[in-house]
Amino acid sequence: SLREAWQATLDKYELTPPEGTHLILSVPGRYSPEKRVTPGELGYTPPPRSRLADASELPIICDADTGFGNALNVQRTVRQFERVGASAIQLEDQSFPKRCGHLAGKTLVSKNEMVGKIRASLDARKNENTVIIARTDARAVEGLDAAFDRAAAYRDAGADILFIEAPQSLEEMKNITATFGNELPLLANMVEGGKTP
Repeated sequence: SLREAWQATLDKYELTPPEGTHLILSVPGRYSPEKRVTPGELGYTPPPRSRLADASELPIICDADTGFGNALNVQRTVRQFERVGASAIQLEDQSFPKRCGHLAGKTLVSKNEMVGKIRASLDARKNENTVIIARTDARAVEGLDAAFDRAAAYRDAGADILFIEAPQSLEEMKNITATFGNELPLLANMVEGGKTP
């Protein structure tokens, strides 16, 4: 299962991706697995499986941005992404309209609202092997301590993977790994010209 694969990766994790971790497809938030959409267009009914899922046996991470609304919208989003073949679904704690995690000017929903979205996503998933990734953008908005506080709350809500967006130094990355790395898998986003080294 994907969860076992993540655990195997975590067991080998040393701040540099272990061999083979590139074998995951990630679909950016402005895309659905089937076609390019904007959040306002997410109301389409996807086919039974997407062309992307049919073209590859690799696990697919789908970036569901904010879940496209409140907890009820998150449930619908999770069900739709599962139907089209998502192996993992990433949800983030930005408020709408969202911005790239490496850009300034972001705002966040409350920690409690995001915890509710995570719980809603777990309740909505039909396949227990569908992985829920909880992303916090609090590092840039509220500081590293707030990002850790949010990440701990998202872990406690049941997220399968934590993603603290845009740490700004190798020391911060080591601190994230030391704090959460023995508890569950972590995700990092390396963007050319971004804030993460």
